[in-house]
Amino acid sequence: NTLVQGLETKEIRYLTKKERRTETGKRVAIAEKVKDEIFKDTNDIDTANAISKRMMAGKMPAATFEAFSDEQFSRSDWKALRLSVFQSDLLYWEQDHATSALHKLEQGLLPTVSEMGELSKVLGERETLVGFAVLGQKQPGIVARFLINMLNAPTTLKTTFDISLTGRQGWITAVRYPKEWTRAFITSHKVFWGNSEAARKRADLILKDQQTRHYAPLAKEHKVRANTLDGGIDSRQELFHAQWLKKVPYFGRWVAASERAAVVGMNQLRNDIFDSTVEKWEGQNKTSEDYDRLAKMVNISTGVGHGKKVQDLVPYLNAPFFSFSYNISRFQLIGEFIKSVADPAVVAVQRLGGKKTRVSPVSPLIAAEVVAFVGAGLIALTIAEKMGAEVEWNPESSDFLAMKFGRQRIDVWAGFRQISVMVAQLATGKGKSLRSGEIYTKSRLATVLRFVQGKLAPLPGLGVEILNKKTFLGEPLPDEPVIE
Repeated sequence: NTLVQGLETKEIRYLTKKERRTETGKRVAIAEKVKDEIFKDTNDIDTANAISKRMMAGKMPAATFEAFSDEQFSRSDWKALRLSVFQSDLLYWEQDHATSALHKLEQGLLPTVSEMGELSKVLGERETLVGFAVLGQKQPGIVARFLINMLNAPTTLKTTFDISLTGRQGWITAVRYPKEWTRAFITSHKVFWGNSEAARKRADLILKDQQTRHYAPLAKEHKVRANTLDGGIDSRQELFHAQWLKKVPYFGRWVAASERAAVVGMNQLRNDIFDSTVEKWEGQNKTSEDYDRLAKMVNISTGVGHGKKVQDLVPYLNAPFFSFSYNISRFQLIGEFIKSVADPAVVAVQRLGGKKTRVSPVSPLIAAEVVAFVGAGLIALTIAEKMGAEVEWNPESSDFLAMKFGRQRIDVWAGFRQISVMVAQLATGKGKSLRSGEIYTKSRLATVLRFVQGKLAPLPGLGVEILNKKTFLGEPLPDEPVIE
């Protein structure tokens, strides 16, 4: 595992791409010269084209590394790895790709990322394959990986012992998909509690079941997010980038348990929502674009920011910002909701212009999910107010739509309440004092900075509070004790 992780795969792939580009340029130059000469001799363009194409033939430079020695991996080790793939539940072509990845590794060749993706599906059967799965992904350099591990430690520490991720990041789906949400909630608890080894085996079995279920290939094709345990940076749950904490004696078992609950529970929720919807779509001739948008809805509804660039930035921006991908997904879901509401009108206008189009089947799903979530939240606030809780209905207040029982604030809005407050304060240029209740003029820049501060990770957030000499709620920090 250590041997494989030590390979600089990003640099190897970059150099190989550069070599291929150079080699292609040389071959094109030769092919063009041959084509001109053949055409001059024969005056036959077909013959010239056919012969010149032969100049492009031949093997291109491959992504290689110094092959493992027999001491590192013996022939029996490679055979055992191939056998583990053969005995797995992978589909025929998946096994073929996974075996191809092993053959390339044995020869000192870097497999493609897709080949390594298939190989990573058998991680639960052989621990050695964890390293191979990491190899197949485009990893940052050693220094970057070290910094990501260290700087994300406060976030991972804050998330440890917390098994409520299905509630916080998946809460918006609970009203519209109660069956799927409940199953995910129970699953996350199953893999958190109990003996560490037994819980890990249980988690591996559940992940394997998720990877081999009927609609799994379709979910993968359309990029429904699937996090892994012990995998590479790009498939890791964003709150657990500080993997070294899992190796801390005693405490590490709780970090690992918290990661299992987050990964397995949220994967279960995404897969169940996707599968239940696709099953209802059977025989309705849905397009690839429909499945793409469904996958996008499933991801952003469960706190995963959509887009490759977003996911590439997550390991780095998760250090200054707590759960960067989750925060991005909140804005994306608002955008998708607006798009869903406007979709019928847009389609009507396009049809008037003679364009054949239709309302996306995902639009009513997104609209119904958001409306159900907001409706349930308002009902909860109304009940809480009747029970004696204090509820703020003014959007200019930072306590907008929060329940207050004494000094205890309860927020049921899954990250959307803060966005609503920011939008209202930006629109009016005013805020409401939490202490006096007075309305005051508030700088729009201060509003944005306040919102950003609320999204900071623990250490940067503490740093801002120390510089401002105020807590996030605006209360003064306690004075230093005087020692007489």
